[in-house]
Amino acid sequence: MERGGKGQKMGRFSFAFLLTPNGLSSNMKKLSKIISVCIFLTVGFSLPCQSESLLIVFTPYNPANYIDDQGKPNGFFVEIMREALEKRLGIKMKLAVYPWRRCQDMIANGKADLMMTIPTKERLGYSIVADSPIWIKKYRIYTYKEHPFLERMHKIRSFAELKKEKFTVISYIGNDWSKTELENEGIPVTNAPTVESMYRMLLRKRGDLIVEDPLLVAPILAAIGSTGEIVPTQGVVGESRFYPLIGKKSAFAALVPKIEKVLGEMWADGSMARIMAAYREKPNP
Repeated sequence: MERGGKGQKMGRFSFAFLLTPNGLSSNMKKLSKIISVCIFLTVGFSLPCQSESLLIVFTPYNPANYIDDQGKPNGFFVEIMREALEKRLGIKMKLAVYPWRRCQDMIANGKADLMMTIPTKERLGYSIVADSPIWIKKYRIYTYKEHPFLERMHKIRSFAELKKEKFTVISYIGNDWSKTELENEGIPVTNAPTVESMYRMLLRKRGDLIVEDPLLVAPILAAIGSTGEIVPTQGVVGESRFYPLIGKKSAFAALVPKIEKVLGEMWADGSMARIMAAYREKPNP
């Protein structure tokens, strides 16, 4: 069955979304629900057959999602979606790894169904958010050991303070969050080809710092043999919420309300906390 094929074509919607550093604004949440209902009314009678698999695409982002030693997809994003889709909703899922920019293009073009990320304005142009976060990411500043302005980094508590310091932040290609929250706000950003190479660039002092959640930093530093060479600061600039985003051209778009409901139940019954606790206790999967 071709994705986004006959019977799945929809009219174009044009909305003005309000983004906040913490994820979705109340207006965006309401509009996302309206879009879900519209899609349900449009494709509700042509849902994918039970044997069709929902395709999730991602780029390695250890320990959120990665390929383990057995060559299988793993990570807390993967575990959360397996619990929600396969165990609770009975939806078969497939996972595939691509460069992050290509993952987003595949969702936009109907070549894949779902990705787990931050719902930026650009992404909401071609996808629908299941309005229950799967992760709340804390943005801590990391730099290379013995950076001459380490003490100044310790004191940063906001994007405005980071901008004032004129430090160069290292991010990676396809990271819309850094483009929206940093680069577009006048904070100098240089992009690495991949998440892992972002750390290697910092080690080579091709920028001043990276902004990342501690849960993600430890396994990558261990993997590239640089534990202790990149150090955390006391500087924290905010947080973001990650959600499942399903493409508007996906045959599974009408299932967004069900996915949202199940994720809410997982927060309520402790399943989310259980999954995340395992990764906090084992930072090097």
